[in-house]
Amino acid sequence: LKARDDEGTVLVHGGPDFAKSLTRLGLIDEYQLTTVPIAIGAGHSPFAELGEHLKLDVVDEERFKSGALAQILVPKQ
Repeated sequence: LKARDDEGTVLVHGGPDFAKSLTRLGLIDEYQLTTVPIAIGAGHSPFAELGEHLKLDVVDEERFKSGALAQILVPKQ
């Protein structure tokens, strides 16, 4: 997929372990994350146990009246 010449988008769905595997392999070129102002105190992170920090640049963001924040992030080059 990374060798494709077109600008097609590949959207994958899965849980945090699947996302973690794709991140470790360097197969993700854009993250679309939405955070909401709620602390639930449980759950799994797709970024846990990566072995090193994932450095990202914010390329776009939108804040909603609810306090949610949607961001598009790309890995730093």
